[in-house]
Amino acid sequence: KNAMTSVFRLLQRAGNPIVQQRAFFLSSRSLANARGVRSSCAGYESRPHPRSFSVAAAAESAPQGAIHVEPAIAEEWGNVHSYESMSCVDGPGMRSIVFLQGCTKRCLFCANPDTIKTSGGTHTSSKDVADKLARAAPYLKKGDVCGGVTLSGGEPSIQPSFVAAIFKEAHALGLTTCIDTSGAGTTDGWDLFLPHTDYALVCIKSTDKATYNHITQTQESGRVVLRFIEELEKRSIPFWIRHVLMTGLTDSEKELTHVAELATSHSACRGVELLPYHRLGLHKYKELGWRYPLGDMQPPNREATQAAKATLEKAGATVLL
Repeated sequence: KNAMTSVFRLLQRAGNPIVQQRAFFLSSRSLANARGVRSSCAGYESRPHPRSFSVAAAAESAPQGAIHVEPAIAEEWGNVHSYESMSCVDGPGMRSIVFLQGCTKRCLFCANPDTIKTSGGTHTSSKDVADKLARAAPYLKKGDVCGGVTLSGGEPSIQPSFVAAIFKEAHALGLTTCIDTSGAGTTDGWDLFLPHTDYALVCIKSTDKATYNHITQTQESGRVVLRFIEELEKRSIPFWIRHVLMTGLTDSEKELTHVAELATSHSACRGVELLPYHRLGLHKYKELGWRYPLGDMQPPNREATQAAKATLEKAGATVLL
């Protein structure tokens, strides 16, 4: 299933109309985040973050007695929605994706409404997640870029202790760590997992306060995600801004210029990942018996997407598409 999902995802990005229709029936979160025209692993930063290390390699190269071995990693429990064993579009290198259950927002374009309720999912030990990562580790480490685990959701940052434990386990395996987040949570929670975070993918929804509240169905006005970005900047954690391109909502020149300014004003930001809105999660709303909030809104066409990319680049941003 995962191998077929990856093939469909790449072909869907290439614009194959048959695959675009078939992809509707594939329900993984990363498929639901299909990116339009970008393919393969190109675009993400190609260096492993210095936080990631191999204990075994360090032990071989260091003088005897010089290695400090961390205490055993404490077990934590959290709610997991699902897994995808292999992805190349959710952070640098090949990555395993763990989708956590629960979210504080009700985004209009959410392709995974089944991950919203905090009461759902499977109660899971961080040790069980580590076992899955250990089996995949030889494949995740292949290639020029060291891969690893990306935690997505739902919103992973609302389970900070669980995230921290998984990231510690990943580092012990010599893997890199990445969080796919909307910048939710609190400073206390961020302090738990950011010391063990190598990369972040931050979906900002909109830079306009009213539009942000409309999309997320909250009254946050984007304040929390901006604080989270400042935390990433302060800690020099490389991150990418994810911007969902929605016709009539987030595609104006003013909006795109502000997104570019947010990116270029932070040295830790590696660029903007432009995500054309899609309807691949529509079937989940039907299965849940929920009304789809965006009605008949259609994805932006290739010309509109390229125009948005050009606007971001004109404003100085590096764009992944």
